[in-house]
Amino acid sequence: MIKIEAKRKFVPVEIGKNTFQFDLSDDAILKLRDTYNQTLDGIQKIDVRAELSEDQRIERTKKLFKTSIDYLLGSGAFNKIYKEVGSVASVADILEELNEQLPQAIEETMVSDKLKKYLGE
Repeated sequence: MIKIEAKRKFVPVEIGKNTFQFDLSDDAILKLRDTYNQTLDGIQKIDVRAELSEDQRIERTKKLFKTSIDYLLGSGAFNKIYKEVGSVASVADILEELNEQLPQAIEETMVSDKLKKYLGE
């Protein structure tokens, strides 16, 4: 009998004092860009609603960011990040950095050490 351990792959993501893991499942990778774009679309819709108070805009923005961040980094990630930074503007910067840095980190992680040996790298 051959026994092979099945392992999920993750990219570690450190934000402030917290460390999270981005799941390298095919679905997560494919939805990365869509998640970011959906968040941007949602933010644009909030900004044009003149009838909303500032508190309502912030709460709706937090809800959008929570959905995106928790999807990308796991349930509860948004609350930990928001608790540390305390502003939706800071969370927006973090989300933008994730969108910029995750694709490269995914590519680097997907090339396994064993494959690198075979390629002579």
